[in-house]
Amino acid sequence: MKKKSIEIKHYVDPKGITKAKLRGVEIALLLNRVSDVSQKDGYSLGAQHRHGDEYITDLSYTLFTEYNIAETASKSHLRKNFDQMVQEIRLLASMSSTPVNLIVEKSDRLSRNFTSKETLQKLAKAGMLRIHYYKTKKIFDKNCSPEDVFHDDIETAVAKYAAANIGRESQKGSKEKAMEGVFPGRAPLGYKNKRIHEEQNRNKRGRAVIIVDPDERCVKAVKRIFELRAVNGLSYEGIKHQIIEENILPPEKVRSFSKTGVEKILQNKFYMGKFVWIDEEYDGSQEIIIPKEHLDIVFNTKRGKHTLRPRGIFSNFLTCSVCGCAILYDPKKKYIKSKDITRQFEYYHCSDGKRHHKQNSEKQVNISEEKIFAQFEAVLDSFEISESSALKISNYLKDEHRKIVDGQKKQIQRDQQAIKAFEKQEDDLLELLMSRTIDEVSYQRKLKQLREDKKILSSQIERVQSKFAAGFMLTSDSILELAKHSKSLWKTKNKEERVELLKLLLSNQQLNGKVVESTLHKPFKILGEIRDLEELAKKKLPKKEAFSKWCPGEDLNLQSSRHTALNRACLPICIY
Repeated sequence: MKKKSIEIKHYVDPKGITKAKLRGVEIALLLNRVSDVSQKDGYSLGAQHRHGDEYITDLSYTLFTEYNIAETASKSHLRKNFDQMVQEIRLLASMSSTPVNLIVEKSDRLSRNFTSKETLQKLAKAGMLRIHYYKTKKIFDKNCSPEDVFHDDIETAVAKYAAANIGRESQKGSKEKAMEGVFPGRAPLGYKNKRIHEEQNRNKRGRAVIIVDPDERCVKAVKRIFELRAVNGLSYEGIKHQIIEENILPPEKVRSFSKTGVEKILQNKFYMGKFVWIDEEYDGSQEIIIPKEHLDIVFNTKRGKHTLRPRGIFSNFLTCSVCGCAILYDPKKKYIKSKDITRQFEYYHCSDGKRHHKQNSEKQVNISEEKIFAQFEAVLDSFEISESSALKISNYLKDEHRKIVDGQKKQIQRDQQAIKAFEKQEDDLLELLMSRTIDEVSYQRKLKQLREDKKILSSQIERVQSKFAAGFMLTSDSILELAKHSKSLWKTKNKEERVELLKLLLSNQQLNGKVVESTLHKPFKILGEIRDLEELAKKKLPKKEAFSKWCPGEDLNLQSSRHTALNRACLPICIY
């Protein structure tokens, strides 16, 4: 039992057990437990088995099951094997006329926490279990006195203290080991834990060191992971697929290789010669296997989306309309022999993070930065309006805005008059109370209602005042100004300023192969429709026919302009 945490031996087939077969039989379960499989001498599983078997033979008990457990006894939530044993005790006790005999070396082999011990004590008190501590010749059953229970609890408390002390000493030892530059835990991928038996420690187990994994495939895989991140800028998911496709890892490692595993490797300071142990960072003595230039890029770059790749002007601005992945900046350099210069060409393509294009055998489509800008420039033509139309719209909006503000002011005046009326009613109500025309209960009820009505009106005044929208005309004029001079502004701006301008105008910018797709923000979309209306006016179409093409709905709601700076339904009136 080297790697297993539990080994269960059934000496009697549990499926064939019946009440008749258990009549007159003294059932025995043998529990052998160690905290670590490396324990030897008198505490080993083999030694416990030998002494326990002799004890059972002397008492002429029938051994049903033997539990060989290698796990902690101090933490009840980790003891799955203990719970399995308790279930078997309950089952056998329900079919037997005598208690089940649990044979164990001593108290601390059975439990080092009160939760588990109290579970067994309850079974013993119920007459279902009899615990034999063969080393101390003690038996715990339903006939135990309070003094026996008290002594059993003391032994559990001592064992609990011993476990806590061992844990503390172990932690001190691991910290000392960390200070020497040796990582006390399990070595990550690319490295191996090893003990040099020629240099024994105080436990005569050999000095622990961490070496480069003799399996070159693991070392190669780690180097490739850092390379794909630093040079190619692949995502964690992309790196995982690439490593699996290149068939670098040993087959047994591939099964557990995941995106999360890639992330942990790339964030593990162990690969740069350091490690963190109990919230403290130490300088490690392990050999560094990752090239320094790759470590510098991976660990000195802020984590986030696409931060490891070279950034283009359209980075984080476009997405693929087919698969929804980000559009990556992928510059290409070409040497021009005739001019003896190296020129860089700015290209973009879908990152294909979801592997959609690759699974459909689609080739990578690259588009130059110039072509993307050219397509965005064409969008500006769709809403540019004339100076005269902009002036008409501005005057119309100012007039509408003035009407709305006047209406809001009148509403506030009405609400303020109503509040004064409520205050007068409060005074009248107080006079009625003083003259004893109404009682105290009626007064409080009506007063509460009046104050609630007054509070509603006050809230309504605040809402109306907040809708005055002081920046309404400023925003409207800015939009109109932008619509008049968008093309001239575009030509005078540099690349960064053009992208900022596009952010004001557009939403949902996507790239479908080499075709740019986007949606104009609503005000500019409406201006584009107004421009279409201007074209209808130039054709001298009758007003009724032009309006039907503009807004084919029923009645036009002139008041809807209070909800949007440039309203589709009412603006044609001032244009045509």
